[in-house]
This record gives sequence, C-alpha cells and structure tokens, in this order.
Amino acid sequence: MSTSTPRCQFPYIAAGQAQKHVTHNEALDRLDTLLFLAVETAGGNAPPVAPAEGSRHIVGPAPTGAWAGQAHAIALAEDGLWQFLTPQAGWQAWHVASAGALVFTGSDWQPLASGGAGGPAMLLGINTSADVTNRLAVASAASLFTHEGAGHQIKINKAGAADTASLLMQDGYSGRAELGLAGDDDFHLKVSADGIAWHEAMVISRTDGTVAFPSGVSGLAGGGTPGPNLLINASMAINQRAFAGGALAESQYGFDRWKAGTGGCTLTRAGNGAITLTGALCQIIEAPQLAGQSVFLSVENPDATLTVDVAGASGTITAGAGRRGLALTVPGGATGDVAVTLTGTGATFFRPLLTIGETMTAYPFVSTGADLLACQRYFCKTYNLDVAPGAVTTNGQMIANAVGTSAGHVTLNFVYPTTMRSVPTVTVYSPGSGLTGKMRRSDGTDLNTAFHGISERSAAIYNAVGTTSGSIHALHCTAQAEL
Repeated sequence: MSTSTPRCQFPYIAAGQAQKHVTHNEALDRLDTLLFLAVETAGGNAPPVAPAEGSRHIVGPAPTGAWAGQAHAIALAEDGLWQFLTPQAGWQAWHVASAGALVFTGSDWQPLASGGAGGPAMLLGINTSADVTNRLAVASAASLFTHEGAGHQIKINKAGAADTASLLMQDGYSGRAELGLAGDDDFHLKVSADGIAWHEAMVISRTDGTVAFPSGVSGLAGGGTPGPNLLINASMAINQRAFAGGALAESQYGFDRWKAGTGGCTLTRAGNGAITLTGALCQIIEAPQLAGQSVFLSVENPDATLTVDVAGASGTITAGAGRRGLALTVPGGATGDVAVTLTGTGATFFRPLLTIGETMTAYPFVSTGADLLACQRYFCKTYNLDVAPGAVTTNGQMIANAVGTSAGHVTLNFVYPTTMRSVPTVTVYSPGSGLTGKMRRSDGTDLNTAFHGISERSAAIYNAVGTTSGSIHALHCTAQAEL
C-alpha cells in the first residue's frame, strides 16, 4: 500500500500508528505549501543563500548544491532545510517576481498566459473556445485595447513576403472584406460577395506609396474638382482628317491627335460619342514634364477591360458603370514627350481623362472651339472641317489673281489658325483634281507648286512655272506637325 497520496504526496496515517499528529501535521504543511501556490523564484538552478522561512521556489532544469537532482521540483524552505514536491502536469503557480502564472507541462514550467513571464499561452479562449488555428478567441460585444500612458499599437507580423498579414471581416464566418499585406508587401484592400471570388479594390505600393484601383473607381462622373485634361480631343469629336472609322495602320492618325499604336487598331466613334476600340490607340503629349509624378487615367462606362500605359507605367481599367480608372506613376526617365496608350478588344468607352494627381476628378468641360484650336497646333487645313484632305471641292480654297506678263508667278500665303508646334510639313492640293503639289488655274490646268518659305506661322506657295496674266489660281493646303 502506498504511504502518500498519488497527486499531492500527502502522507497517509497508518493503522495503529503512534504519534499520528506528526504525520497529520506534515500533510498540513504540504497542503499549506501547495494551496494558493506562489513562488519567489522560478527556473534558478542554485538555491538562494538565505531563503525566508516558508518560501517556495521552482527549481531549474540543471540544479546544483542542495537542489541537485530536483529539476523542476517545488522547493520549500522549512526549518533550515529544503523540502521538495514533485509537480504533476497541470499544476499551476504564481511567480511573484514577474507577476505571471506558470503551468507545469509534464516536462517543464511554461507561462500560462502572456504577461510578466514574456511568453504566450498555447491557447486562450475568452467566452468561447480557442483552437490550434485560432489560438486566441474572444466572444464579446466589443474588444478594447487601450494605452498605458502614451500610445498603443496593434501589430500583425508574418513570416515572409509571400505570406499574409491582414484583417479579415466575415459574415457568418464567410469572408467579405480583407485589408493588409496579402501575398506580398504592398497594402491591399479587397472585397467578396461570397467569400470565394475576390475583387481587388485598392493597392498601395510599398516602394513609393502609389495608389492603384485595379477594379476601377466609379461615382465621380459628376463630382470632384475637375482638373485639366492632359489629353487633347479626348472626346474624339474633332476630326479634321474626316476619318470615317475603321482600321488604322500603326502610327496612322484617325481622329485628331489620336493615332494607332503598335500593331495598328480598329477604331469607331458613334453619334453619342461612344468609342469602340480593338488594338492599341495612342496620343503623344507634348513635353508635359510628368517625370516621377502621379497621374490618374480614367474613362467613362467601359464595357470591357482596357489596358492603359503612360510612358511605360501600365495597368488595367475594368468594365463597369461610371467613370473608372487608376493611378500610375510616370517613370523618372520620362522627361520629354509622353505616350499614352489605350488597348482593348472590342471595348466601348467614353471620354478618356488624364490628370495630374492620385485621385480621379470629374471630366472638365472643353468647348469645341478650344479643342479645335489645340488640335490645329499639330494639324490644320483649308478644307471645311468635315471634308477630307484631297477631296475635289472649292469650299475653303485659297485663290489669287495673276497680274503681269505671261511669265509671272502667283504667290498664296497659307496662314495657320495658330502657331504650330514646329515647322510643319505642308501639302498642297488642287481643288479641281485633288492632286498633291498642284494648284488649279482658272482654265482647268493644274500647275506645279513650290515654296518661298515655311514657318510655324505660315507657308508661302507659288506656281513653279509661268502662268497667264489675269488668270485665277486656287489651291488647298494641309500643315502637319504631329509628334
């Protein structure tokens, strides 16, 4: 028969035992030691030199001296000697020095909960059950983390860049919104209707703070402070080349200021202003000084995804209602002219807008006259606006009378509507035949032409051969200084 209890090692009083009070008192001493167990030291291997009578200590893993051979035991200083109790798994003790609770695991003592001992509990459930995935679980109407006299931080740490450190908001334990470092070190905000399919709403670059909106931005078509549109003829309503819509070869211009990008494109514009694009469409912005700046590129009501590029910084605008777009950072090396390219596959949209800054604004009003004058810095003509260059027409032609001998020359000055970007390429057309390099004489003869001079303001054109005195001469011109 055992002489002590199996768990707390209280001595039994044997049958017929003399001086039973000694055994009884020893059991009371052990009960006094273990009940409301609070230890002065924990984890030390050498006993204290002058322990207080009745003080209790947890012996370390490699004890020496009077504690030798008593690893992890509870040591009681009593009557100038040491008494030892062997702990059982699950025993708990309060460590006075660190103001933290300890628990014996069966092999060593560990902190029961985070606190002065400096380590976390294995599991902690408050009003609910914790598990190996949710090691801390709280069921409560609210949770409060407050300061201790100054500020307060909540920290979420992950092992590596490819892991996730985030806050996940759920509905019935199904994810609906998540924000944080999701799969990389950029800041992400995404949402889901079912916890399965997720939509990336916002990404903030960890390197430069650039904000992108991968799913687009809507609701600002009639709000926000309009900023100047860096794109000229964004509505594509100005059409001096009388482009009827259709295929454009690479670098070929259609609507004013817009040309086909790499590989060409197919482009149309409906009566309501809807633009439909397959392929790459490009506008070159003249020296906008955007290097290193943030810009926001948006379109209205895209019905399909558009890939956009500003000087090599690219992204996508997804389909959806309203004005949608994204912020991009122009590379620092883009110090000259800047190419803006939109690429789509049967994508229909309205009025692209490029503004400086990281946020989208409303589309600014630009009068047709102002848009036309801006376009004429790069391309202008003598024809009516809706007439294609080279058409046989007298509307808008330039005319002059020949005065003098039959060997005289006639000079006509083509003064552009505005100062052109650079000395343009001027092309002369015969109003009667549409032939280039010709002017039409009143007798129906086309005469070769030459230039006295061409500048950014005007071109002086004359007939290269003699003409008949008193005859009338007419011509059409275009001037092109596109980028």
